[in-house]
Amino acid sequence: MKIIAFGNSRHKRIAHNWALYLQRHKIENYTIYSLDQEIYDYLCKNNISTELLSLNIFEGQSWDWIERLKFIHNLLKKNINVLHSDLDAIWLKNPLSLIESEYDIVASTGTFPKDVCDRVGYTLCMGWICYKSSTIVKELFESVLNAKTHDNFDDQIEFNRELFNGNWQNLKLKTLDQSIVSRAQPHDKKTYVAHPLSSKHIDREQFLKSKNMWILE
Repeated sequence: MKIIAFGNSRHKRIAHNWALYLQRHKIENYTIYSLDQEIYDYLCKNNISTELLSLNIFEGQSWDWIERLKFIHNLLKKNINVLHSDLDAIWLKNPLSLIESEYDIVASTGTFPKDVCDRVGYTLCMGWICYKSSTIVKELFESVLNAKTHDNFDDQIEFNRELFNGNWQNLKLKTLDQSIVSRAQPHDKKTYVAHPLSSKHIDREQFLKSKNMWILE
């Protein structure tokens, strides 16, 4: 399994802090995909596992989510199991034991998009999710990418609507309670990964420090 995250120069210290938590758990099979030269040079200088990615995922103040989803799909097509984590999803404890091999997807949960949450009771959060490179997962990715319904593509909307509205009953799904991967509630001793909700354009470093989720000096 390959643990991956994405970031640009705005996130270089966030990425460094995130990686230090993984290193604390002796987790080494991760790669931070650097979306520009500045973060790549910074992470290399600090001995953080990274690769420079020539892909226009981030532009200005917004993310091109479909490009990220395509990139993950390409890894799956190479028969690589992928765990994607946002850089502000802090691994307070090692969650890898929660990923059991019989499941096609192991995911944290949220409430967006609302139409899916209202019907199912939860949604899959794309900020911490593990995909098995199984045939059905690759087919699900293809359906999401081929049937995108919005010009302004949001992977969490498209993925959840396809999964829960389509014919994917044979997909083996494991969802993790909010107490395990914490989003809307404060993290506590039960929490493995803390990924608190916040406004998009804030000082992410100060926010993580305020939540006691910062170990970078």
